[in-house]
Amino acid sequence: MSSELWTSSFGPTGAATSVLNYYSTDVRSLQKYIIQFSATERISSYMYNSQSMQFNVSLSDGQMHRLALYFCDYEQIGRSIVVEAHDAVSGALLDSRALANYTGGIYLVYNYTGQIYFLVKNNNPQSTSATAATISGFFWGGTGLPK
Repeated sequence: MSSELWTSSFGPTGAATSVLNYYSTDVRSLQKYIIQFSATERISSYMYNSQSMQFNVSLSDGQMHRLALYFCDYEQIGRSIVVEAHDAVSGALLDSRALANYTGGIYLVYNYTGQIYFLVKNNNPQSTSATAATISGFFWGGTGLPK
């Protein structure tokens, strides 16, 4: 491993936040940061937008990294979204996936280098704030990411 310093950054655009339950027992909810909380504490929360959100991710080390995005329709209202991964330099579309009825929770896992951005777009024809596009978690680095 190189001794060269590298940086990473994460920047959401157009995303509001909502916490449904700070002390959830729902297994679909993400575990809280264990150092500050007990290992069984969970939180039901998400970022949302009735139309679309953009998430910029950048690394400066030139190495391949794994990133996982977690989606869960906690309220079970039939959300439908499209998730697009784009090269941030060229704007090229790298991947596009449609998710519907993701009430059980689903991870999308990507390998990337450099700069990438994700568009999370509402795919509900009758878009309202109740059926907004949501994302519940971003994970990068470490060894515990889904495969």
